[in-house]
Amino acid sequence: MLGTADSTIYYRVKKMIDKGIIEKFTKEVDSDQLGKVSSFLRIDITPRSLENVLKTLLEMAEIDEIYETHERSELIVKISASHLDQIRTFILRVRKLPYIVSTELNTILKKRQKPTV
Repeated sequence: MLGTADSTIYYRVKKMIDKGIIEKFTKEVDSDQLGKVSSFLRIDITPRSLENVLKTLLEMAEIDEIYETHERSELIVKISASHLDQIRTFILRVRKLPYIVSTELNTILKKRQKPTV
């Protein structure tokens, strides 16, 4: 497809991995095609509780990604569920966790991306 031998591409990618240019490979799934609802949940946590909160959140199946921000003690969590009731149940569960001060939900209506080259 690229006009380059598979072995050449393999060794170029391997070299970039060895040099640390490529850190990991990941997948990206179109939630719309899977019939999923995605949201961003802003979570304010108590000071010095980050590691405890992250450990708990990373075990939750609904969470796709977690972002640490510079605002106060704040996390932004991307979550996916099959319907809004499942997101509501998830938020209620998060609000009961230790160290959680407050939450704020932003539901994703439509995802737009830059075209890839």
